[in-house]
Order: sequence, then structure tokens, then C-alpha cells
Amino acid sequence: YQMTVPANSASTNGQSEEMDIDQENGNPAKKQKLMSKEDLEKVMNDIEKYSLVVDDKWYLVSLKWWRKVEKVMEDGFIEDITPIDNTNITNRGQTGAYYLSPSLVEKMDFIPVPEKSFETLVDSFGVADEKRDVIERVVIKDKLRGNILEIYPKVVHVVLARDRAKKVTIFLRNDTVGTLRKRALDELGVDASLDRIRFYVEHGDKLEWLRDIKDDDDVSTLFSSEPTITVDVLDEAGKGFIQPRSSFDSSATHLLARISRLSLNFLWWLFPAHSFITFLIHKYIYTSWNKARSLPYLYSYESNEDSWSPPRYTRGVCGLSNLGNTCFMASAVQCLSNAPEITEYFLSDQYQADINESNPLGTEGHLALVYGDLMKSMWSGRQESIVPRTFKSVIGKFAPRFSGYAQQDSQELLAFLLDGLHEDLNRIRKKPYVEERDPPEGMGEKEIAEEAWENYKKRNDSIIVDKVHGQLKSTLVCPVCSKVSIKFDPFCFLSVPVPAREHIFRIKIVVMFNPHKKWAKFSMGVTRSTTVAEVTKLINEALDDKVELVMFTTDPSMKPRPLDGSQSICGEGRNKYDTVYAWQVALPLEGNEIVMAHTMGEHKSKTLPIMFTIPSNSSEELVKEFIHKEVIPFVKQEFMKEMEDEKENEKSGEEEKEGRKDKCEFELGEKEGGRWNVNLSFEDPSLLEDNKGVGLIEREKSVPEPRHDVELIDCINLFTKEEQLAEQDSWYCPQCKEHVRAMKKLDIWKLPQILIVHLKRFQYSRWSREKIDTQVSIPGTDFHLRDILANDSHEDAIYDLQAVSHHSGGLGGGHYTATARNGDTWYYFNDAHVSKTTPPYGSPSTSPYLLVYRRREAPILHSDENLEMETED
Repeated sequence: YQMTVPANSASTNGQSEEMDIDQENGNPAKKQKLMSKEDLEKVMNDIEKYSLVVDDKWYLVSLKWWRKVEKVMEDGFIEDITPIDNTNITNRGQTGAYYLSPSLVEKMDFIPVPEKSFETLVDSFGVADEKRDVIERVVIKDKLRGNILEIYPKVVHVVLARDRAKKVTIFLRNDTVGTLRKRALDELGVDASLDRIRFYVEHGDKLEWLRDIKDDDDVSTLFSSEPTITVDVLDEAGKGFIQPRSSFDSSATHLLARISRLSLNFLWWLFPAHSFITFLIHKYIYTSWNKARSLPYLYSYESNEDSWSPPRYTRGVCGLSNLGNTCFMASAVQCLSNAPEITEYFLSDQYQADINESNPLGTEGHLALVYGDLMKSMWSGRQESIVPRTFKSVIGKFAPRFSGYAQQDSQELLAFLLDGLHEDLNRIRKKPYVEERDPPEGMGEKEIAEEAWENYKKRNDSIIVDKVHGQLKSTLVCPVCSKVSIKFDPFCFLSVPVPAREHIFRIKIVVMFNPHKKWAKFSMGVTRSTTVAEVTKLINEALDDKVELVMFTTDPSMKPRPLDGSQSICGEGRNKYDTVYAWQVALPLEGNEIVMAHTMGEHKSKTLPIMFTIPSNSSEELVKEFIHKEVIPFVKQEFMKEMEDEKENEKSGEEEKEGRKDKCEFELGEKEGGRWNVNLSFEDPSLLEDNKGVGLIEREKSVPEPRHDVELIDCINLFTKEEQLAEQDSWYCPQCKEHVRAMKKLDIWKLPQILIVHLKRFQYSRWSREKIDTQVSIPGTDFHLRDILANDSHEDAIYDLQAVSHHSGGLGGGHYTATARNGDTWYYFNDAHVSKTTPPYGSPSTSPYLLVYRRREAPILHSDENLEMETED
């Protein structure tokens, strides 16, 4: 199979432009060389470790098809893998050409595969349709993000305002605003000085004037994948084709504004502020002025808007226009915007004195300044919605992962924003060196915590630390020497786990009895989290008497894989094991040892592995004696084929027929992990049969029906639950002088005034990401957290819900919104659209993702009524 892909195969826009993405021949390729599981595992490892090199070719493969490959690696057969099929990530245009579906996300919709690995997959499995399923992409070098795979090549459509028939399409790669402007003017044939050029971005039937962009701004931080830009050229009189709706020109509008301002200043001095005369004049002048400055396009927010202009909308109830998959950003900003203490700090200009331009960990103050401007605009009450393009651009410059327009995570955005604001506003200009030390013996927890917090504050002092940061207590206990290590660390979020919704599915468990009992087969309903110990308990409940069981599974060569009582009966993936086996043993596992016997044929075990328990610390001689007296006779009884002549011999009482070869030899392997491994070899292995329980007693049993929703406090309790560290996260015990899998427990020690709880709804595996859609019930008011704190001297901790970031849908097609409380009213923020709503609590839901709580205290109000964060009718 020779794969030839045209140079123009990549979809230019990922949305509407149709281009062939692979070969001219649409016939499916035939499978040629079927690889082994080992080869497939190697390919999967190569894909995971492959680095991005500029100009290298990669190919996109549907995650739906890739999951079939993963399934085969767990419990399937290579023959089950179908040809590569990208039906669900491609669209077909009217001309018959295929193009990549818009807004796809890596590891949620597709997997990128390097060229060599893709060729290997194609050679073995083929493709269903070459025109549709061979999707080539190229690695490029991005100025901000380094080497990246360009999934959707950037395209900008540029039109001339005076003659929309003049339209050009510009393909971008690492372009700045300056180079884009030059290319656009050259393509359109426009020859005018830059002060006479206006750039607008189209939003439906409205236009957004890009007045604040700079020549060195990166285009990828400003525009989504396929914007349409309108170029307007002003004439000698400074008039453009795009004009205000009213007949007033810009100078008249400006003059009217000045007259209005002087008139109202005089009126407010002459008459009482709330007199009826002032109200009428106020309404007349401002209505006229607003009509005069009304333009048929949107404004980006500006920091220099007239502060005396009265509000037309409720302060803070301001939408944020979606710039292209930026709902995650809008949702996070709305949540933080409605944290009163933080926003009051920006509206009152307190942040100006704290800006730290020299902090190398910050953004030289840029993020704080642009966020302050954004808050002032959102809380001015003069705009129903704004376009946060400048804010998005600054974030993209300093956090490359947010520079594009792919869907991102609202928690990650908020984490970057809070961290960036903290460093930009850090009052510590020169951070002192603070030595980390182990607390001296006898030092109390309270003293250790206070010292840790003081040391943290020596280097970190900002409004974010004051209002949002709390403190956690981390306890590690060595399982070998019981050494206890306690540390106190700051936190900005409480990232708490959400238990996955449990689904009951059925597995087969064959229970084999060493005494003379009929074996049993259970069809058992379990969940993904059901443990081996829980299954053992269920089996005992179904039996007449309690028995000791050893659980195990087997691989294709019948090699056993013992199961620990604490692990899931299903392994890491659902249905990982077709059948689970359980041997009844004489002695309990705890305090005793296992003898595991394998009956070997030419290449693999001829029967199921057999389990026995013997007293611990048994000598090798005793084990050999046990094999002779117990193991070998049992194997002959249970696994020898029953010959017809044997039945006759039994009836007649004759001795065993001469010539039958059932002589058995055994090899005792080295003892490992409290287990003796024995290989049994029969002289004539054909006499053995693989007894898998034909004619077993059928039984059924299920775990209790799992809960489908949880309380928020349940998630917090899971966060503070003790757990053992994984092997890769082992802790170095200073007493044992080695790395150990310590027991770790987190406790909440100090809670902040603004508590942000992050529900960890997204779980990540090697190749994919999934959303946990468990319904969580969140408290709205009177959320008491005092009882769960480890600090007995902590002040009262009663919280009220202030804002929620919601995520609806799945990861691939999900959408972020927010609800927030302004005064006594709850509002629903869906990008640019804002409406009143009911409180987001009271019933369990799958949508809450970020929760902003405010500790119940006397509110902080600014003396200037224009800055109060209260609902105004």
C-alpha cells in the first residue's frame, strides 16, 4: 500500500471550505499484514512518545475508531479491528469532497498519529475510504507555543467596506497585525495612510472596531479560526463608509457630550440630585446624547470612557461576546467579577498602587491593568455586553495555551487569571529567601501552621492572597516505620473529586471448590468501583457456609493474575476480564501462604491454575510433601479425562489399565511475595482437559443499586479521605532512608473569605478525556464548614453561594455558562446574553463546575455610590 496525499489536503478552515484531504481513489484499502498485539502495543507507545518536528506529517484518527484499538489491547483480538474510519469527524460538501468537522478537540474527538505509525496502521488494517479517512496535518513552529500540530490552518476573509465584491482570503502562519494589515491592503489594492484605515471584525450584522490593536500583536491571540474583517478607508474629511446611525458627526457628538456634562454639573449644583426637574432634563439630554453616539457596530471596552455618564443597565450585569469558543473565559470572568471584595478593589482603583511591574513571575502589570479596565467597563452600567478582545489578547500573550480559539477549561483559565493577578499585584517587591525546614520535635500543629503561613506571606502579599487563599494540612505516614510528616501549604482552589456515576454491569465468576463440591458460576452485577473483597462477601452470602476464596484472572496463555482484596474486580477498564476465578482454600489468606500449581503442556498451561493455602513459613520439604499428597491427586481427580475403560475397570474392580501414562513430575519455583509457584508436567499431557466448569451450578447476585447523585460535602469528604500514594508518587522517608508508598491525608486548616470549589468532573486516561456526569447537590446559603476543619480554633465558617460556572454537554461539544448573584438577584450569563434566573441550587445537577462561595461577614461598601455592587432598578 502506497499512501500519496496531495499537498493541499489540509482543510483550510475546518468549517465551510471544501478541500480533498487524501487520495483521488476512494476505494478502501485491503489489509495486508496483520500485526500482533505486541506490535500494536509498540505502535501505541510510539505515538505517545513521538515528538513534534517542524514540517513532519501527522494524520488524524477518530477517537471512536481508536477506542476499538484500546479495547483489543484489553481483552479482544487483532482480527476484530476494522479499517480506519473517520466518518464521525468529517463532513462531506456538495461537491463530494470531505473536510474536517469544526471545533474538534484532541483526545475528545480525534487522536493525532505520526506518519510512520499511521502507515503501519494502514498496512495492517487499511482505511474504509481513502478520500475521507486519510487526514493529513503538518507540524508548524508557533511563536508563542513552539512546535504545534496545525489542526485548523488559520484563515482570514477580508472585504472592502465600500465595495464588498472586493474580497480576499488570507492564509495565516505566525502573522502579526502589522503583516496582516499590509497583506490585506495589498490584496485589496488600497493605497492610503494608516491613520485613514479602520479595521472592523464582523459579528453577524454588527461590526467591532479594532481600535486598540498594535502592529506587533499576534493574530492568533486576536481572531478565531475564520473571521471576516471589513476594511474602511476614510476620505480627506475623515469620513468613512461606515457611519453613525444619527446625522451627528463625531465632532458634533463630542461637543454635545461636553455641553451635556457642563449642563448636568450645573444642574446637580443648582437643584437637589433627585428633583423632578433634574430627572426630566437628565433624561432628555442623555437620551439625545446616547442616540447621537449610537453606532451600528459593537465597541470593545475602553478604560477612558466618561466616568460621569449615568448607567443604563444594572451594574455588573454585562455580557461578554464570544470571540470563538471563548465561553470558558466568559464563564470564569463572570464568576470572579461577582466576588464583591475583589471587584470593589479594582473599581476603586486601589490596584493601581499595588501594580508590580518588576515581578518576573507576573505579566509586568499588563494583566492587572487590562482586567481593571474590563471590570470598570462591565460595572459601568453603560453597556449591555462588551467584546473582551484586548483581555483575551493579553492572556494569550502570557499563556500560550489560551492564545488560540480552541475550547479550553474555565478552571484552568481562572487559575491562570488569579495567579497572574496575584503576581502583578504582589506587594512584595523583593522576595526574601525563606528556608524550608522540618518543624522541631514537640512543636504544635497550630504553631507549625502559623509559621508556614507567615513564611508564605513574606513572599506573597496581594489582594488575591488576602481574599482567596487558604491553607491545607498534609499528613504523610510511613507504612514501614510509622514516621509522621506534617506540612501546611496554601491553596487557591479546593479541587474536590466527583465520584463517577456507577453503572451496574454483569461479569462471570467461577468458584472452584477444593473439597468434593459442585463448582458454581455466578453471573454477578457489579460496578466499576466494586472491590474484590466486596465480591467475596457477596459470594459468601449466596453460599450455605462461609468459605475462604482466592480471586484471580488469567491471560490468554492461562497464566494467573491474582487479585488483591482492595482492587476493583474489573481492573482499570470496564469488562477488562471476561471471567474471574475463585478457588476455595483451607486457610485464610492473612498470615498464610499460597501454593499456585500450573499444569504445563507443550507451550502453555493445560488446565486452570490451582490454588491452595498452607501455613506460613513452611519449609521447602513440607511444600514438596504437600504437592505429592494433596496437589497432584487433586489435579488427577479434577482435570484428568474420564476414559470409558476406566468406568469398566471401576465396575469390575480391576486395576488401572496397563499402559496409561499419568505419571507427573513437578518443579518448585522460587517463593515470591508469599506465594509458591509449582509447575506440574504429566508424561502424557493429552490426558488432561481444560476444565472451565461445564455444567456448573448457575447463581446470580448483584451489588446494591448505586446512588446517582451526591452532596457537595460528600465531594469535600472524599478530598480529605486518606489514601495510599501510587508507586510513581512514592515519598522519601527520612527515617527509613528510602522511597515508600506512604499513606497521605489532606485536611482543610484555614478557609479564605472567597472560597472557590472546583468539581473535578473531567477524568483523563492515556488516550482520552471523559466527563463525570454525576449529579451534585450544592448548598446555596448557610453552608457550614466549621465541623470539617482540622483547626479547632478556626473562626466560624458559614458560606453563601455567590457564583457558579456551569459546563453542559460533553467535552467535545460542551458549553460554559455562569450564574451569579448581583445584590439579591440571580443572573444567567450566556456569553453576550444576560437574563434574570432562579438560584442555581435546590436540586441536584450535572452542570456545576466552579463554585464561588463568600463567607458571611459584614459587606465592604465603597463610599462612592457609583462603585457600590448592588442591584439598581
